[in-house]
Amino acid sequence: MGFFISRTWRLPKIVWFLIIFELPFTVANLALFGIASPKLYRTILWRVGGEKGFNSEPSTVLYS
Repeated sequence: MGFFISRTWRLPKIVWFLIIFELPFTVANLALFGIASPKLYRTILWRVGGEKGFNSEPSTVLYS
């Protein structure tokens, strides 16, 4: 017939604790790895943006 999902379903307190506990470590890791090799991330994002048409590709010379 169908699936029953309780309307009163909520995340248990332990799950909320783990999410809040993990967030600062995730942000810190992203910041540290982004600072460690910014050119890598910038180049990849720039190339993908050029392929999707959002901006120019890194291999394209804009000003000569």
